[in-house]
Amino acid sequence: KNEKGASRIDSFGDMLSSVFRVVLRVLLLILGIALIIGGIAALVGFITTMAVGHSFLHSGAFNIGWGSDVDMATVLNYFVSPGAYVVSLISIAILVGVPILLILFVGTKLLFRYKTNNKLIGLGAFGLWLAALVVLIFVAVDQAGNFGKQSSQTVTQKVDCTKCKTLYLEVNDDLFETLIDKEVSLDRMKIAVVNGKEKLLGHPRFTIEKSSTDEYQLLIKKRSRGNNSDDAQKNMSEITYNFNQKDSTLNFDPYYFLNENAKWRNQEVSLTLKVPEGKSVYLNPRMKDIIDDIQNVENMWDSDMVGKKWTMTADGLSLKPVVPAPAAPVKK
Repeated sequence: KNEKGASRIDSFGDMLSSVFRVVLRVLLLILGIALIIGGIAALVGFITTMAVGHSFLHSGAFNIGWGSDVDMATVLNYFVSPGAYVVSLISIAILVGVPILLILFVGTKLLFRYKTNNKLIGLGAFGLWLAALVVLIFVAVDQAGNFGKQSSQTVTQKVDCTKCKTLYLEVNDDLFETLIDKEVSLDRMKIAVVNGKEKLLGHPRFTIEKSSTDEYQLLIKKRSRGNNSDDAQKNMSEITYNFNQKDSTLNFDPYYFLNENAKWRNQEVSLTLKVPEGKSVYLNPRMKDIIDDIQNVENMWDSDMVGKKWTMTADGLSLKPVVPAPAAPVKK
């Protein structure tokens, strides 16, 4: 009897083991199918995202705004060095694609039970994924390094207006107002579409200070960034700005420009007009486009200073004219 009982227990145990193996096999098959379906869906979604995303980058309506003629790829081109964009896309594709392919591999492995060198495949996939991550980090750090160093250059321009008491300041006609893409702004810089080509331009910053001499002087300061001092100097040389003088009037261009194919490296142009004590300036209303934080005795906002004549006093710019000291009495 004991032998029969033991035999029945063994048989029952074998049956439970067989049922467990079958259930486990079914669960693994279901898991494999689920991984395959999920992997295929993820792969299709990723490929679609990359393809559609790339097309969106070249469609201003979808990226910058519906009224924009500039696409995101054009904007990125002003920031990113040649080749970095492509390398970044390939790295991102590997970072996302490798895990998806591994999911498909595990799913098909569970479903079809074929033999492979799992260790070699796993190490190879991880090595490829890690290399892509390192490359992407390197590219990001390298691109950020393009803004690491700042360089500046100041040129002092004498204003030939020795005899005039008032210097009239005006801004030339804005020939790019209707060509500027209102949806794009890089600090004070804009993108204008001229004859189908993009042009990067920006408003200079204009201010007024007291002169230490008896002459008007204009200080033109250009600034730019780069990954080193030489690169910053090179980027600064890409700036073009013009102004002209006619008699007692200074005419400023409303924009400075970056040369064709130049990268945006936070280039700036600052204009400082040195005004001698006792002399005046008249700010044409259009000067409001470029004036920036002009200190004055009345503590008036920049936008309210235009259309008025200002005189440099001992205390600073003032709307009140300088009253000459009374002449000493003549001794008889």
